[in-house]
Amino acid sequence: MQNVLGNFIKAPNEKGNILLVNMPPGTGKTYASSSAIARHVRSGNPRRVIFITPYKKNLPLDYYDEEGNRRDGELRKAFAREGIPELYDEYVINLQPVAEHVLRAGAEMLRNGDAELLRSFLDDRRFYNEIEAHFRLALEQGGSKRQFDMMVENFRLLENQLRRRIHRKLDSVGKKASERHQYIVDNFPWIRDLYPEVDVYEKKVILLSSSKFIYPFDPIIAPSGSFYESDLLRDSVIFMDEFDSIKLDWLNNLVNRDNRRRIDLVNLYTRIHRGLMNRG
Repeated sequence: MQNVLGNFIKAPNEKGNILLVNMPPGTGKTYASSSAIARHVRSGNPRRVIFITPYKKNLPLDYYDEEGNRRDGELRKAFAREGIPELYDEYVINLQPVAEHVLRAGAEMLRNGDAELLRSFLDDRRFYNEIEAHFRLALEQGGSKRQFDMMVENFRLLENQLRRRIHRKLDSVGKKASERHQYIVDNFPWIRDLYPEVDVYEKKVILLSSSKFIYPFDPIIAPSGSFYESDLLRDSVIFMDEFDSIKLDWLNNLVNRDNRRRIDLVNLYTRIHRGLMNRG
């Protein structure tokens, strides 16, 4: 299987760039996919790899055990096996739910004493105090997943307002994504901690959920839109894990989204079908 995956990544884009990874649990799918991705990065091949799954547990990411100790995920282990552990953080990004990540990262800013950077940037004490209160709640209370999910839900509106303020700041910089990215790197690097999406164009391996693939996506430095419609897919290799479940996820969105999004999803299904027929 590793040879199949490796050849798929290296092959010219003649028969489509989507591979459905649909194997029974316990057959080494995650191990093989992670190994192929790590070898691809080591080879210096410029093609971007996008790994899509409907289940967070299927992402080959670092995790915490029952004692709270961080454990290396399968992808980081694969980078180590290939002798490139230092490239993992440089090339890999996991696109998480935005409000959830900002809340966690903001709590870490408070823990590390870096929240003053955000306060200075906002130059609005009242708004900052509102945001800080949510960060502090997440930092001090912790609690169950259900409790944290409620915190995230209560934080969504503030997060949206924060993101709009960052956008307004960047409007004075220029329209090119490269210029905006460099401006953030030089002046407000903490924004990259709150919004990893800022660095997405610099990454070679992108991990995300099937819902994130079709939901509105805001990279901060470029116009927002669905991930599927972005130029990040240009000449990329797309791994789709558990495609039957992905279809159900997308069909649920097909029912609930507007007409324009429905057309996009139909086009996506058509593209996948053609790729499969060409490979037959």
